[in-house]
Amino acid sequence: MTKKVIKLDKLKRTIALQQEYKERNKNVSTARRATMASKDVFPLGRNAREDLYADLFTNGSTVRYPHGIVVKYGMNSPIKTFYRGEAKDYSRKNNGSKCRSSLGRELAGLETEAERELEFFTAQLKIIAFSNMINELKHNLDWNYCDIFSYVIAQHYGIRTQYLDITDDLAVALFFACCKHMGNGKYQPVSKRDIRENDFGSHAVLYKRVDDLTINLKAEKKVKDVLPIGYQPFTRCYKQRGYFIDTMKLGDIVNYDLAADHGFEKLYFKRTPEFAAEIYELFDGGRELFHDRSMELLSGLIDEIKTGDSFSEDSFDKAYDNFGVIKSKDWWLTKLAAYGTEVGEPALELSDDLKTKIDDSWDIKEFVDQERLAIGGRMVYYPPD
Repeated sequence: MTKKVIKLDKLKRTIALQQEYKERNKNVSTARRATMASKDVFPLGRNAREDLYADLFTNGSTVRYPHGIVVKYGMNSPIKTFYRGEAKDYSRKNNGSKCRSSLGRELAGLETEAERELEFFTAQLKIIAFSNMINELKHNLDWNYCDIFSYVIAQHYGIRTQYLDITDDLAVALFFACCKHMGNGKYQPVSKRDIRENDFGSHAVLYKRVDDLTINLKAEKKVKDVLPIGYQPFTRCYKQRGYFIDTMKLGDIVNYDLAADHGFEKLYFKRTPEFAAEIYELFDGGRELFHDRSMELLSGLIDEIKTGDSFSEDSFDKAYDNFGVIKSKDWWLTKLAAYGTEVGEPALELSDDLKTKIDDSWDIKEFVDQERLAIGGRMVYYPPD
């Protein structure tokens, strides 16, 4: 199959255009914030159409989706486009390579269905343990603007899940295609040596899908499969303009493939060391994408969850209700024990001192003001089933 290669000049033009739109979002959001107490019927325009159009460029419009209420990002492109970048083309050595979730990749490496079943259930225990932990924080208790998607947040902070990260920001996707993960949220740009000796190859992978209902009415059915995370009190999600796909919706996360199952086009671009360094510096070496003071304080406990083999009865009950009811609780408890996973006392505890330190590091008003969000409900059209 012939590879479809996209030129760097085209990528750079798209990044520049998206940056213009993001600057417009900041200006419109600032204007919206200034008029939130206004009694004018159309504070940002001369009529309803102009005012509603401004909502598309407002950082903070709250919209209800099937998975919950979202505080949305302002539009950053004239046509809605989704991306995912990967540093290596894994199909070069494995023709059956698929673009799937972190948990899907983990399960694919196991030999038997029984192993995959238990590993999947254990992964759900870890996601729930993570959710329970952050639910105790002031971030959750004070945040009343929208739903907090803790199951997706877990993916952004290193817990393996069935959710696949997507973004509508080309530069973010290119960061992951141009930089290698060094561990603990640290990245380095791909170098000449990586390309020559470390199996990165000269071409990186960019998955892309354009969702334009005006030219493709069939796209209406696809609009619901890539779901927005929006602004959350945990910052990696919105810094990366995060969206997600629940690969469980198709019933088989091991054989899921982003291109085959959700219509993404697999593209390639020539990743020069110079371009990789340019993208790396665009995000200050990744700090603009990953820095989160609250979660840095929790990093030790998050690492314990990743490697943990002991979970609370509450976590077990929630995982069982969501994913295990086809078998009895005793069956799961017996199999998990044989697998080395204990259910009883939780393996970690968020101490009062650490909780206080984390709570003191975050303030909801300061957060909204710093991000210049104009949070408010908007009416939108959402395609029916």
